[in-house]
Amino acid sequence: MRYVITLLITLIFTCSINCAGLIKNDSIMYDGYKSDNINTFLKGFEEAVEHHDTQLVLKYIDKDYIDEQLYKNLEGRKDQFMNELFWGYFHDISDITLLIFPTGFENEIVNTDTLPYRVTFTDGTEKKIYLYIKKVNRWNRHYAIFSALG
Repeated sequence: MRYVITLLITLIFTCSINCAGLIKNDSIMYDGYKSDNINTFLKGFEEAVEHHDTQLVLKYIDKDYIDEQLYKNLEGRKDQFMNELFWGYFHDISDITLLIFPTGFENEIVNTDTLPYRVTFTDGTEKKIYLYIKKVNRWNRHYAIFSALG
């Protein structure tokens, strides 16, 4: 009986620490969009996509692109924006994998580069999509992702 009570107290204490937010979340997706490290930025973006967190994914997207595509062209329809960005139903994405790392940034050769991704959906369908990344020095960010307009 004493063991059960000790176990319950331990569980309650652990839960209260987690609920209070005292245990740090190791995921980089929550602040990766502010990183000056391109690997951290891209990993955070991929995690946000795989967690289907629309608001967080939007933090990785270029603000000018959002203004033009989401608000002007799509009149604020976020689900449609996300579905078009990923060439399929956003909430059905099970995996997103970068196929070729944007090497131009490493050598400071380019300010914009292509991000070829393989997107896998829950039904097993795979699509190769092309997003783009650019260097930005505004909005308290170093990089931003965008896609074709229209």
